[in-house]
Amino acid sequence: MFTGSLSICHCYGSTSTEPARPLCSSTPGSKLPEVLNAYRQTYQRLLQVQRELEEIHQAERDAARRADMLTYQIQEIETARLHLGEEDSLRDERNRLQTPKA
Repeated sequence: MFTGSLSICHCYGSTSTEPARPLCSSTPGSKLPEVLNAYRQTYQRLLQVQRELEEIHQAERDAARRADMLTYQIQEIETARLHLGEEDSLRDERNRLQTPKA
């Protein structure tokens, strides 16, 4: 049964042999500044990792879009059934059609 006074401070000890120290920053020997600093560092690292993860996801989306575009272009080229020298013959035909008949 609890017989002590109620305190806002919580105790913290890293090992069972180390005496628990209060977390309150106003109490001498407090670990609160250490804990808060560790928390801030961990939180900043979390934010950094989240940004890096989003960059990776964006790169994956970009790569998927590029792969889709390249697949589409390959299909268009295959569907066109182009053959070697076709561009020259098409250019000749265009020139012939653009030249007025006398």
